[in-house]
Amino acid sequence: MNPEIQSVLNNAGQDKFLLVLSLPPALRAKKTEDPTFTVDHLQMSVYGAVVPPISVPPIVLPYAGQNLPVSSHVRAAYQPLTVNYIVDNAFKNYWILSRWLHLLNTERDSLYDGSHPTTDTLPEYMTYMSVYGLNEYNQKAIEFKYINCFITDIGAIMYDYRNTETFISSTATFSYSQIETNLIEAP
Repeated sequence: MNPEIQSVLNNAGQDKFLLVLSLPPALRAKKTEDPTFTVDHLQMSVYGAVVPPISVPPIVLPYAGQNLPVSSHVRAAYQPLTVNYIVDNAFKNYWILSRWLHLLNTERDSLYDGSHPTTDTLPEYMTYMSVYGLNEYNQKAIEFKYINCFITDIGAIMYDYRNTETFISSTATFSYSQIETNLIEAP
């Protein structure tokens, strides 16, 4: 038996998450016509619930007068991922996310015009995204990789001049088709 020995102070922090996403091809293509698009990847500090539940429910098989639970081997669709993030002081992270959402449904820029996506158009607006959990030394400890993700919602920005907080926060919601979890070895 080889137990995992841990310090009592070895706790994962709720505010130690980093989101890194590669901009989808349709948004990266905007760089040629819009000089404000200067990045291929977006990195943000996020806080709040970032890992939706994952389940493979059992089914019950009758056998010899008994009911035996076995795996259904079927995973239900993942719940959307909502992240809380701090808006940077130039509003760039909020702006890039809003341009991505805008790209999906505008009359002038949309590639899709309300039609159902095909296997040819899916990769154009989808990307992969990783949320890293950081350890007490702010090093990446775990990666939650969301595959074929796309933005579905951007939260409101609340301006409150009476609030003493020095930052503005918002939310973003993403749908995705698969999630992979990887432990990252410490250096």
